[in-house]
Amino acid sequence: MSDTSADCHATNRLLASGDIEVADTIREAGRPERTVYSLTDQGRDRLRQWVGVLLREPDPDSALFTAALNYAGCLTPTGVATELRARHTSLALAVETAGQSLGLALPRLLLLEIEYDLVRLSAEQTWVKQLLADLDAGRLTWPAIPGDIADVEALMRDEGAP
Repeated sequence: MSDTSADCHATNRLLASGDIEVADTIREAGRPERTVYSLTDQGRDRLRQWVGVLLREPDPDSALFTAALNYAGCLTPTGVATELRARHTSLALAVETAGQSLGLALPRLLLLEIEYDLVRLSAEQTWVKQLLADLDAGRLTWPAIPGDIADVEALMRDEGAP
């Protein structure tokens, strides 16, 4: 972990809340001391809750959804599917609402933002639907032990990658 002020504050908050704990302190010759942290059971539960919320609830800031996708492996495939089904339902409602708004008797210039939202939401809805189909068909899987996903080299060897 870098020693930036934001990182220190975030680490201190996670320590104070009991979400992480010090796992080890490492001192290598010629290097500064390094503290290694690990998630507590409480932190693991909180992570799963937040990933679920971010997968489930559409938000105009796609960075949050991207972050949730990065951590989807901490949930079970069934858990991810459940959250994405809820997201798909919300997206369908948002697409319907945006489509109705385009029917307003206003100049197109005043509806460009809604047009853009409709296209963005429709594309995301299509992608989530395909992701759900992949989960349902078993085309998207991950290890039974979430920690195993961190061993990317072993996964690539198993898949036949160089």
